[in-house]
Amino acid sequence: MQESKKLIPIFLLGYNLFALNSLKHFAIRDYEYVTLKQLPSEISVQLSRSDHHHEGTKPYCPPSVEFDGQAWEKIKHSHSFWRADNIEFDEKALGQKFGLLKAGGWWKPTNCNPVHNVTLVVPYRERSSQLKKFILHMHSFLQLQMIQYKILVIEQVDEKPFNRGKLLNVGFAESVKNSPTHCYIFHDVDLLPENIKNIYGCTQTSPPYECHCEFFQVCSFQLTNTTLVFVYTSNVYLLDYKELFGGAVAILRDHFRAVNGFSNQFFGWGGEDDDFYRRLKDKGLGITRLSPIVSSYRMLPHEKQSENVKRFDTLKQGKERYDKDGLNSLHYTVVNHIEGILYTLIQVKL
Repeated sequence: MQESKKLIPIFLLGYNLFALNSLKHFAIRDYEYVTLKQLPSEISVQLSRSDHHHEGTKPYCPPSVEFDGQAWEKIKHSHSFWRADNIEFDEKALGQKFGLLKAGGWWKPTNCNPVHNVTLVVPYRERSSQLKKFILHMHSFLQLQMIQYKILVIEQVDEKPFNRGKLLNVGFAESVKNSPTHCYIFHDVDLLPENIKNIYGCTQTSPPYECHCEFFQVCSFQLTNTTLVFVYTSNVYLLDYKELFGGAVAILRDHFRAVNGFSNQFFGWGGEDDDFYRRLKDKGLGITRLSPIVSSYRMLPHEKQSENVKRFDTLKQGKERYDKDGLNSLHYTVVNHIEGILYTLIQVKL
């Protein structure tokens, strides 16, 4: 399948795709979002003691509104991997290209003091081509944003159905144990941010910062060998329902702990994001959105996963599970922990 050239606006990245001609759909088009002018006052910054120590000699890194959009467009268009099924992925050479990467995919700018320190947690299984494209794209994107970051890939290696929520809990738990940051971004491997002003940080108020993934293009679909393949055909942005949530979510460490993380019960596609949204609401937390133009994403082609047929029943029991199903009931086995040049890979059995 050839990859579409069109973009998906998402910065929370919970998603639902609709047939262009065969499905009548009532979509929500009006929603509140933070403007670029308001963004600097909304984002939470985290400065280390060393940053304060050097405050007089080294400037703080610029806010998102000052990012060089033209430089990013040149980098983005220079990428040759958009349509490639197999791309060159020499970790050593790429490590030199991205410069000053430390073991585990950790990076920090040297010419200014970063005001954001984030960990990207990426749930993963059997999507090697997507992972390579994601890693190449994200290092370019995040370094131009001048933030301190680490990329953590959590791979499920058992035979159980894929459990995205539990993998995200594992990533958080492993990060907090080894190298905690104040902001965590839970990010699907098939979504690539397009706008450099789409800052990867957390809001300082109670709502978690959501990376727009609610707003999708209308799409048509075709069946290929019984696998549903989505082909993006329009720039119309739709929100299926107000609570649509997922794909790429940024949230402060303490807020994630407060809601007890994701549920561990959702094996198979669907349900964990809706459950997480309800956990946020249960604790009085909301969502902060950027405009769909700023929070625009490219979705890489992928096969639809097997649905979790029990997800609706599990969702109904949600409120009685929030305090006992999540971070405090998390059990897993680490099979391998690899501090690579471009990212940290943790292979686990659930």
